[in-house]
Parts: sequence; C-alpha cells; structure tokens
Amino acid sequence: MGDTHTADSASLADVTTAYEACVDGDVLAIPAGAETWAGTLTVAKGITVQGAGSASTVLTADGAARRLITLAPGSDKACRLTGIGFVDGKGASVAGAGDGSYCLTQVRVDNCKFTRLLNGGENLLVQGWVEGCVDHNTFLNCNLSIRIIGDDNRAWARTFATGTEHALFIEDNTFTHDGSAISGLNECIYHQQGARTVIRYNAFDASAYGDFFSPIDVHGNWGDGVVDPESADAWDYRGQTLVEVYENTFTYDKAYRVCYFRGGSILMHDNTFTSVTSTAGEIVLSDEESWQTALFSPLREAWPAKDQIFNSFFWNNTLDSVAITAIDLQDSEKDAVFIQENRDYFMHAPAATGGKSTYPGDPGDDDMTFSAEGANAYYPYTPYTYPHPLQGEAETYAVVYADNGATSGSVPSDGSSPYNEGESVTVLGNTGGLARESYRDFVGWNTQADGEGTDYLPGATLTMPAANVTLYAQWKLKCALIAG
Repeated sequence: MGDTHTADSASLADVTTAYEACVDGDVLAIPAGAETWAGTLTVAKGITVQGAGSASTVLTADGAARRLITLAPGSDKACRLTGIGFVDGKGASVAGAGDGSYCLTQVRVDNCKFTRLLNGGENLLVQGWVEGCVDHNTFLNCNLSIRIIGDDNRAWARTFATGTEHALFIEDNTFTHDGSAISGLNECIYHQQGARTVIRYNAFDASAYGDFFSPIDVHGNWGDGVVDPESADAWDYRGQTLVEVYENTFTYDKAYRVCYFRGGSILMHDNTFTSVTSTAGEIVLSDEESWQTALFSPLREAWPAKDQIFNSFFWNNTLDSVAITAIDLQDSEKDAVFIQENRDYFMHAPAATGGKSTYPGDPGDDDMTFSAEGANAYYPYTPYTYPHPLQGEAETYAVVYADNGATSGSVPSDGSSPYNEGESVTVLGNTGGLARESYRDFVGWNTQADGEGTDYLPGATLTMPAANVTLYAQWKLKCALIAG
C-alpha cells in the first residue's frame, strides 16, 4: 500500500486536489461530509478511493445525468472504490477496454450505498472487459442498480468456462425497492452486449414496493449495427455469453417476471424466491428474434437463433419453500420453437449424460447444433471460490451487548455478528428481559457504561466502525417518594 492523501473536505474541488497528488498504489481518502457535486472525478490511476463510510461520506449529484466517480485506470491496475454514499445522478462507473486490449481483473467496488430519489439511469455502470468484484454494497430504490455492458463480439470469442475467475462477480449486496420508491423502476441487474457475470449471495427485497419488481434481466441479441442511444455508436448488440446465478434471495410483492433471460448460457441454482402475493414466473426465458418486430424483419421461424438460450441449467431453486420444477416462456408459442427442455435448457445440474450444444463456426452464430450424446456442457460443475479473492481476508468486528449491572434477564446475542467495516447493523432490543434492581426502566443502549457515549434505541442503525463495539444497557432510576 502506498501513501494516503486525504482531501480537506468531501467537495469535488478538494477531492480533485488530493487526487492529483496520488500515484498508483496510493489511497485517496474522502473525509466525512455531505456534498453536492456538479462534475465527475475520473480516476485514471491504480488507486483506492475511500470514503469514511457510506453513511458518513455522502455525495449527491446535481442532476439525473451526472456521473460522480469513474474508475478508468487505462490498463489492468488495482483499483478500488469503497465506503461512499451516492445519492441520485448516475453514481459511479468502471470503464474497461472495449477493444480487447486489456482486461480489468483487479477492480473492486464495495461497501458503498447508492440511493435513488429521482428517476434516471443506472447507478453503477460496468462497461468493457471487466473481471472484478462488486460486493457488500446497498442499492436503495435504484432505477437500474447495476448495468453491465460487455465488449460485444470479443466476449463471444473467449472460452466458455464456469467456475473460473473470468467474470464480473456481484456478491453480498443488498437491493431494496421499498414503499418510498418511485413507480416503474427497472431491473436491479441489467446485462447487454456480451456481459459475463456471476451473481451470488445477494438479497433482493421488494416486499414493500407497490409496483412490479424485476431483479435480473439478461439481454438477448438485438441485431447487427444497432445504435447505442447513449454513445451514438453502432454495435452488433450481441446477447450475453455466460451468467451464473446462485445462493440469492428474492422477496417481492408484485412481479410480472422475476428473472428474465433472453439469451446466452445460464446456470441458476440454489436460489430462494419468496412471493407475498405475486404469481409471476420466477424464471422466464425468451428469444427476441421470434417476436421482436421492432428489431427483426422478417422474424426468425426456425431453430437456432443467434445468441439464443443454450446449454442452460436450472436446479435447486425454490418458491415459497417448494421446488421450482419448470420455467416459463415469455411467448409460449413462438419461444417454444427456440427454447426446449433437454435441448436448450435442463432442469438439473450439468450431468454425465444428456448432451450439449456446440458451434461449428463462430460461437453464438445461428449454426448451432445439438447432440444428445455424452455429457452436458460444464460437467462436472464447481462454482468459483467464495468469497472472491479480491475481498481478501477482510477483518471483521463484533457487536456485543453488556448488561451494565442488570440483576436479572440476559443480554441479546447478535447472530449476524461479526460485521465488515461500514456495514449497517440493526441494534437489538431487550429481548432477554434485562432488569436492574432499584431502576425502573431499560431505556436503550450506549457505547459507554456511564451513558456518555452514543445512544442507540432498539431498531436503530449503527454503521460498523473498524473496531469491536460494546453496547451497554441504560437504566432509568426509580423516583423516591418523599413524605411531607
């Protein structure tokens, strides 16, 4: 680790001044403070940009189109964004190579909070050839929490292999749409143009959201020479290559489709869906060449389609504790031509028998063939090591509760402890019935036994520091009656 350069404040001007003093390997520290930025900090160095915690360093965009911080090191350098709260605008982005000249393998975005109060674009954009880690972030009421744009045709030319480091890993994040969110929010994680991801150990919660919820969208082929509305560049707009989705929880009230896959090779297993009232399809497959008249004329009528669903596997997923044994097609008639069980997808893990699809020409092209002989693709399947190595051996910190002189009852025990620095902790109540002789009431917790520290009521949120925390029970004395 190099030197640490601490900005005088969280203002864009002061942060830019501190950034200019940084070289590769340094830390740019942004102190606590709430600031509105009217510009973008572009980080073209291999450094760590570190806030004082997502609840302490809070940066607000001056408009819906404003990107606040972009990591663009220009080559494969260690680059990290951590401990910052982003409000409105387009939050942050990671810019990798679009021409295949290098891959970002050491980029990490972690322990940040992205909050959307206004409508707009994505809150975290990852673009180009990027194989890093996005972890332990909170996304609250975001329109597009994470948008991943791959490097298109180049992504399809690379080897297809599961359980490797060659993907963008999205893990241990929380995505929430609650009752205060605007209506019509788009997907939490949105893929396009050859994106390759592993989505695991995340919590998606829209149980209190009054509108439709769609946490994952994997785009399909949109045809050649489609113009990107943001850059005005013409791309082939390829579908996605390989996406693994496992060990996530999805909780929602309303949905018309939950996880929507429009192309590529999908492995989805051991996910838990909990629906309050919705009867939507939890796993929906489609191919747009069969029905998307705005992009394809004439529509394709015969299997296979370019970049379509292939070598996909769905197993050990549950809805309200019941095994999911079938998927849904977006168009039950047209999609059925292109997407069939035991040819294009399987309702089990990759197995030693059952066959696979292959491409005699370019991967993803419309000359795909299927053979029922031999093992499935990706057999035997083993997920990549968890947590991702970029998380390192992160030190964790405990929250413990002290009875502070109680004469009966027991202190609560936090089953989620220990925590990472910057993680949000919900303070527990007096669940063990603590009481103290000569004192009337339990009134909460404090970081000091004498009550001179920080008070926390049950249910309050504590942002975990880089240290263990002891919360001491606080008591109210009984009032003595005076005869007179």
